[in-house]
Amino acid sequence: MAKQQAIKKLQRQLDRIEGLRSKPRFSPEFTKWCRDSRIAIERIFGEGSDPLADFTQVSFSPQSYNIRTEEQECEEAFHKGIEHASAILRSLIDEVEEYGDDQPSVEARDAVSLIKRIYSRFHLVVRQLQSRHDGRPALDVKDEYDVTGFAPRALGPRLRRRTSRRMGTKLCGKQVPHGLSA
Repeated sequence: MAKQQAIKKLQRQLDRIEGLRSKPRFSPEFTKWCRDSRIAIERIFGEGSDPLADFTQVSFSPQSYNIRTEEQECEEAFHKGIEHASAILRSLIDEVEEYGDDQPSVEARDAVSLIKRIYSRFHLVVRQLQSRHDGRPALDVKDEYDVTGFAPRALGPRLRRRTSRRMGTKLCGKQVPHGLSA
């Protein structure tokens, strides 16, 4: 994603925070803002990136609840979470402004992380292929030619899975009560 486009998307999410301050906690507008922010950060910095983890770890609720937890405590925690999310978005805008042109694309980062994951587990796959169930003949990986024949078949399901949309009931990385999903 182009540097200016990334800044524009992050700034849009930052600008929308002001409107959330007057809304009730976990309003539909908040749910949408939170989801849109998470998706923007994921598309700009990549799935599993530190910026995405930073954002999804923001808490908008008290750390613990008990019978004495007051509504005021819940409101304070919500507004602290909004301030924390705002600080993260400002920091990400600064990061893109300063380092944006030097960052590899999301596709490149994802491709590299996928290759690293495959190679870190490859010995386990080979070992499993060599000891098959019910006395079936082993699939032997002797050299790089066997790997080139195996790799596209192993990657096929992973590549198809990456293109499908994931649905869930998480809101900014947190489990949400029934009925509040984005």
